[in-house]
Amino acid sequence: MRLPTLFRTSAASLVLTLLPLGGVFAAENEAVTLEGTIVSEHPDVPGAKRVPFSYLLQTDRGQVKLTLPKGHREPVAGTKARVHGRRSAEGVDVAADGLETTGGSTTNTTTTTTATMTKKVAVLLINFKSNTSQPWTTSHVNGLFFSNANSVANYFAEESYGKLQVTGRVFPWMTISADTSTCGYRTWRDTAKAAAANAGIDLSTYTQIVYAFPRVWACGWPAIATLPGRDTWLNGTMTLRISSHELGHNFGVHHSSTMTCVDSSGTRVPLSSSCSTSEYGDPFDVMGRASTLHTHNWHRYQLGFHGTGDTRTVTTSGTYALGPAAFPTAAPKLLRVARPDGSYLYLEYRRPYGSYFETFSSTDPAVNGVTIRIAPDLFKVQSKLIDTQPSTSSFSDAPLSAGRTFVDPIAKISVTTTSVSSSGASVKISMGTTADTTAPTAPTNLKATLSTSTSAALSWTASTDNRGVAGYRVYRDGTHIRTTTGTTASDSGLSAGRTYRYSVSAYDAAGNVSASAAVSLTTPGASDTTPPTTPTGFRVFASGQTSAALSWTASTDNKGVAGYRVYRDGTRIATTSGTTASDSGLSAGRTYRYSVVAYDGSGNVSAAATAALWIADVTPPTAPTNLVATATSHTTATISWSRSTDNVAVAGYRVYRGGSLVATTSSTSLSQSWLVPGATYRYSVRAVDRAGNQSEAVQTSLTMPLLSSPSAPEDLEASPDHGHRVDLEWDAASDDTGVAAYRIFRNGSLVDTVWALSDTDRPGAGVFTYAVAAVDRAGNMGPAALVSVTVP
Repeated sequence: MRLPTLFRTSAASLVLTLLPLGGVFAAENEAVTLEGTIVSEHPDVPGAKRVPFSYLLQTDRGQVKLTLPKGHREPVAGTKARVHGRRSAEGVDVAADGLETTGGSTTNTTTTTTATMTKKVAVLLINFKSNTSQPWTTSHVNGLFFSNANSVANYFAEESYGKLQVTGRVFPWMTISADTSTCGYRTWRDTAKAAAANAGIDLSTYTQIVYAFPRVWACGWPAIATLPGRDTWLNGTMTLRISSHELGHNFGVHHSSTMTCVDSSGTRVPLSSSCSTSEYGDPFDVMGRASTLHTHNWHRYQLGFHGTGDTRTVTTSGTYALGPAAFPTAAPKLLRVARPDGSYLYLEYRRPYGSYFETFSSTDPAVNGVTIRIAPDLFKVQSKLIDTQPSTSSFSDAPLSAGRTFVDPIAKISVTTTSVSSSGASVKISMGTTADTTAPTAPTNLKATLSTSTSAALSWTASTDNRGVAGYRVYRDGTHIRTTTGTTASDSGLSAGRTYRYSVSAYDAAGNVSASAAVSLTTPGASDTTPPTTPTGFRVFASGQTSAALSWTASTDNKGVAGYRVYRDGTRIATTSGTTASDSGLSAGRTYRYSVVAYDGSGNVSAAATAALWIADVTPPTAPTNLVATATSHTTATISWSRSTDNVAVAGYRVYRGGSLVATTSSTSLSQSWLVPGATYRYSVRAVDRAGNQSEAVQTSLTMPLLSSPSAPEDLEASPDHGHRVDLEWDAASDDTGVAAYRIFRNGSLVDTVWALSDTDRPGAGVFTYAVAAVDRAGNMGPAALVSVTVP
């Protein structure tokens, strides 16, 4: 049977240039190679800390679902790639080192355009034979997408400054035959497209297609979209926020996330080397958790909405103007401050604008400060909002207000908002800022007095600092209760007959903390000596790679439980009045022991409930470096590399030759033998840790040296004798591996092969030319020595 033109063949495998989902172009488990563009599918689950993404390869004839090997780093959407793997029932199982970029932009190509762009959207309303409900009317959906004043079309027109025009049509309900017991959304798409074609609907003229259907509970998401791509699925959801969010993915932007960072003591700080992210945390962007707000200016930059002058890259210290995001101004709307690792600090300033979308109040922190995010250049990955006021544990006040300074301790950059107004903001940026390691002085004259029998008033004298005091943290019995920029604080809800110990410490913008000032205060009342009961049902489970969640059943007390103290490995990490707590900054591959005790208003403490938690290691080692392959002979070689690092420990290295595993070693070198002279070998090495996580592979190639041929024999003599006999003699040839034999030719024809330095031939009478050539052990034959002889 003749193969389809989609295939090309080689001795090793069938190489597939197209393998659409659901297609049967190669047998299952057949080796395949494909080229195309990486597309990710985003199942959006509002409130999730992290969501899993599916990856497809967009070829010129269709899409293929990719199953990545365990521990493989997630590819960047929009990247052109070549994929090696094996056909599976769902698509392609990618080989361990089978995903390689092939060049081409991983970014949008319209980043500086000022021309108008048009996106034509088809909304297909579909239901199922098992559920023919129609949760929305066609006119309602048309209004939401195209015709209302607060429509999706007007949303993108407003945030793009009129550069993006969204047009399209909503088609009447179609009922398709489909299994909804599982979440087969790709199959529903294909079935709906076929039904539309049968109804005479030409979808080829639309840039995006939205498939909206009644809620299918088998799908655990309200919406999903391809990034970048054409398809969006709405699962029982029809809102401005969801629709704009999903089309944002189609047009080419990822999620707006937030960063929660802690220092070595576990205290929240704006930025450190120990940070966790929340996928949808950004409250100022529809790609985060905002309902209608425009995307932030890095996303507008990615989408091509910024024109010349709207964006400025900052590489030197100075004071810079920043124009409001939605207004036409001479000042740039986005400042990109270059960090040494290739990422940027992105600064923007927002103002209320319009009637429907940028609905900020005049007191919103976003319009009274400069918002700072970390992101790379134009890669389709998450942006990360920096919380410049981490003490509040809320990102709503994340922007840097006037008079305050943010210090990037990693990049050594400081940003100070010098002023904000309705016309814009001004920021002072210092590059290469020397790290501030000087703590403020301790507060003095700390006083605590009773305001009432159950409340206290505290005051102190201000601290000083080499760069300015950012604020004060107030503690009661070791528990943080207040953060303030002033020199007074209050506390309430105190219990009768108890002595409380208050302390106050100052901190600066770099996170340096002063020594504490302390004072005690006793409230009047009768003494209570009965402790609460021990908490029951104590459970601890991992809530992320570096965090844990704890819960327990409430204790009881004769006068009431005041709260609970939570300890990790004997050190207090939290005090709470509820029955849950969280912990962060944990390390993989470790067991942590937690305990919780209840205490009452008189300071009585219960016995401890205990539990343990093992944190799995899911972080792969770094890739080995300096991989070198060196031939040590014609058939042997040495492979060497530099050590990898890992968050726990590197267990060893896996060495592959031509894609096949040849060795696992704890060393950083490996000897290879029985290689073929002249052959070329491709080697790759991966580091692996004790949990089985693998690093990315590094590769090198080696061509083995060819064996040299023997020299020609010397002093060849031919002596004729009676009886038509010729005696041949010669001196030995030389060779790098040794001569194995000599071949004797008469008049060009091989007549004998010998291992001695002489031979006898009986050719008969006549004139003959003899040639003798040496052969080495590899079969290489050298040049011949010649002699002519006349035999009587």
